[in-house]
Amino acid sequence: MTKKIITLLLVVSLLIANVFAGGFAGINAGPSFDIYTLKPEGTSERSDTYVDNGVAIDLYGAFFFGEKENMGLGIKLGTDANISTRYDGHDVSNDLAETDFTPAVTFLYRIGLTDSIDLLLGAGLEYAYHGSSSSGDGYSVSSSYHSFGVSANTDFAFRFGHFGILAGVNLGVPFVTIVNSSYGDYSDSMNIGKLGVQVTPHAGVFYCW
Repeated sequence: MTKKIITLLLVVSLLIANVFAGGFAGINAGPSFDIYTLKPEGTSERSDTYVDNGVAIDLYGAFFFGEKENMGLGIKLGTDANISTRYDGHDVSNDLAETDFTPAVTFLYRIGLTDSIDLLLGAGLEYAYHGSSSSGDGYSVSSSYHSFGVSANTDFAFRFGHFGILAGVNLGVPFVTIVNSSYGDYSDSMNIGKLGVQVTPHAGVFYCW
């Protein structure tokens, strides 16, 4: 499923590149800091607080309406390598096997600071998949979180001919989360109230046209 999604996004990116005259594409990486609370909707259960720290790697593209225009479209395909997870103050990093996958689409506004430096401001929507599993003597638990939220970014693009450096920060805020869980032979799906934010400073390289 993941390979089909990546292939589809690459095809869409190529089609967009043929429509938009100017833009760039590249890869960046940086630390990710995610703090959030989870609470099943419609219940009186208390909120559980999580703090995740990891490393985020993104493939991204920016496509503008002509080389001299300021408006554009940004596409990001990201993944997180989780390093540590704290649940209500307790370190549970060794108890969970986790995977993260985060594509996003944003509308971009480009401000030319100099002939070779641009300030990029973006805002849009993102989908975040977070999967976790844990097992031990006589039990196995797995969960998948599907979140939809707001994505925003502020970046500086330094261009050197057809190549450049991108540095900035991404911000993600979820507003809808669906959780699918399984406990042995039992499975369940529910809406979860998720309140939090993920902040990802990053730097990378790109090719522009």
